[in-house]
Amino acid sequence: MNQASDLLFLYVDTPLHAGVGFDPDAPVDLPIQRDEATGYPMIFSSSLKGSFRSLARDKGVTEAEETMVFGPPPEEVAKADAEERKEKAAAFPAALSIGDALILLFPVRSLLGVFAWTTSAEAFARFLRTAQRVGVAQEIPQIPAPPAGVAWVAPESPLITEKKELVLEEFTFRAREQRAMAHLGQWLADTAFPLDETFDYWMQKMASHFVVLPDEAFQFFVTSRTMITHRIRINPQTGVVDEGALWSEEYVPPDSLFYTPVKTRPPHEPIEGLETAEDVLVWVQDLLGQVVQVGSGRTLGRGLLRVRWASEVEEDEEDEEEET
Repeated sequence: MNQASDLLFLYVDTPLHAGVGFDPDAPVDLPIQRDEATGYPMIFSSSLKGSFRSLARDKGVTEAEETMVFGPPPEEVAKADAEERKEKAAAFPAALSIGDALILLFPVRSLLGVFAWTTSAEAFARFLRTAQRVGVAQEIPQIPAPPAGVAWVAPESPLITEKKELVLEEFTFRAREQRAMAHLGQWLADTAFPLDETFDYWMQKMASHFVVLPDEAFQFFVTSRTMITHRIRINPQTGVVDEGALWSEEYVPPDSLFYTPVKTRPPHEPIEGLETAEDVLVWVQDLLGQVVQVGSGRTLGRGLLRVRWASEVEEDEEDEEEET
């Protein structure tokens, strides 16, 4: 079957809460979505697909386009019985397939240089596996895992102290300068960071502020150093907090980076403009534009994600070759 695929990067611009609802056993009332095995933050594919469908409706796409790309409207499926649901799914299979968005970079406060973009060999290996699966053309180097207590950093990184140490939060690592780190950090900036002039500063900073931590250290930061916000609801009649209306929410901090594989196939019943898998992929790319909003807190400006497609790198390189 003819398919099209791409890798979608999602740069967290404002605090992100893609949640799982109230959890009485969690240290926070409303925790974020996490990988069951590693505890890494993630965004479930169902959350992404629901947000993209909502965006499509906000932009006024036709009902036929929505059904062809995303499948039958969930409100119609919810009303149907089990047999009808099977019939609807068979009659209108979605042309769009989205994977779970996994974490690649996580910002951690640094003694010098304000903060570092951190990852681990394990997290990066997952990224390589996904990139290969969707056919990203660029050759991406492997990252060896640093020994316990050691962090890979770029040469002459402003994060390094005079004692050749890296201090993140209250933890100190022996900083080992690796020439490949600057190149890999710049590759990530050029490939995954938003294509916007306002991000030029951050793209330049990435090469020197990119850090690879031991797997256990990275796991500690992504599981215990997310943002925790306490919320209240005021009774407009009394001017005080409603009884029981005090709760806490967990957020993925800004400057984190997620990625997700996106695949498309020809619509089950092609319509004008949506006939091939490539048509569907271009339609989705145009739909998302440069910014999407995912998760809760929309009226508070939360969950704004900057969009970048891996294929945009190839297009930029081709345009530069034509100009020369």
